[in-house]
Amino acid sequence: MIIIYLIKGDLNEKKTNSEQFENYFRENEKLFNLIFKKETKELILLIIEYLNQLKSHKRFLPDIIQSNQKYFFKKSPNEMIQLITIAASNQPGIIKYQGHWNNDGYDFNSFLFPRSFSVENYVNLFLTLYNKCKWSSNHTIQILQIMLSNSNEYLNIYSLNKQRKWLYDIIIQQNIGKDLFLNKLLKEGNENILRLLEQYSDLTTPLSLHLISQYERKGIIKASKRLELIRYQTMTKDIFDEFLSLFKQTGSDLNQRQLNYPLFFQCAFYTNEENVKNVLQWIEKRFTNEQIIVIEHFLRQLITINKRFHLQILPNYFESIQTIIDIAINHLQQSINTLQIIIQYGINLLQYSEQHPNKQQKQNIQTFAIKIIKQ
Repeated sequence: MIIIYLIKGDLNEKKTNSEQFENYFRENEKLFNLIFKKETKELILLIIEYLNQLKSHKRFLPDIIQSNQKYFFKKSPNEMIQLITIAASNQPGIIKYQGHWNNDGYDFNSFLFPRSFSVENYVNLFLTLYNKCKWSSNHTIQILQIMLSNSNEYLNIYSLNKQRKWLYDIIIQQNIGKDLFLNKLLKEGNENILRLLEQYSDLTTPLSLHLISQYERKGIIKASKRLELIRYQTMTKDIFDEFLSLFKQTGSDLNQRQLNYPLFFQCAFYTNEENVKNVLQWIEKRFTNEQIIVIEHFLRQLITINKRFHLQILPNYFESIQTIIDIAINHLQQSINTLQIIIQYGINLLQYSEQHPNKQQKQNIQTFAIKIIKQ
């Protein structure tokens, strides 16, 4: 507390020189790097007081906040939300942080949250930006992008359930309203937001249809682009059949075939388990006459798919995945690269299995993973 008291005094002396006052945190970066873990909450409160004394268009977050945001969100989530409120209130859709060489600041494009960030914290931050900072008119999707961009790649089962709770159940259903949210999504959304919302096919389906319609109005949409977009639609019989038709249209292109199978599987996975079963069976049959490079690419993509597949759905489809792996191992074009991909998949499964709360299911996944590695 003594060091914070001394910094306050130093800041008060600098008020008469606007340039020194505005650049205070930038010029004293080494000092703040030394103290932020000892005086976390007090430092954030100091920055809140500091920003409130600046002109609204100069309220940039100090770099110490941007660089260590995960730590600050973990230790003082409520104070961080207060701080974000000040920085986000000048111009809806924009948060800036101080840069070393740019007096205009840099765009703060994404938050990095700790696992301890609660459902209440997420809801509070979202609604603060949406209501208090007036981002609701034209920047609702921007809030999603800044809050989700760094999270989806690392989601485990617990985090997936937490995200559905705060985003889908509370923000979309209870606060904004699903119909109004969909209107905003069609108005502001783009292809990037499809990936961020891929877990919610009832949201991505209308946006996918909307984007396809936009392409069609501009001219003929390529089969490859249509495949990329329908992957985000709920899989119905019509969508299943459309995938088969597009497979035929692009079948002569080896590179496109590599992309097609994962897109088909992802569409099924984010719809329901029944579709996973149908698509995996179809892929198994196709792979008996497919190039090894295509099969290898599918296995690589399988490694990266949402962990919910490996922990909750995969145990019902060990046989299908094993069949695909056997096809790859026995393929005439099989190489050391093929074996490395398969072994890596097994290693990843072992790592994922450690997160499984069910002891028997965990053991089943580990047994399957070890079998893959030993092959």
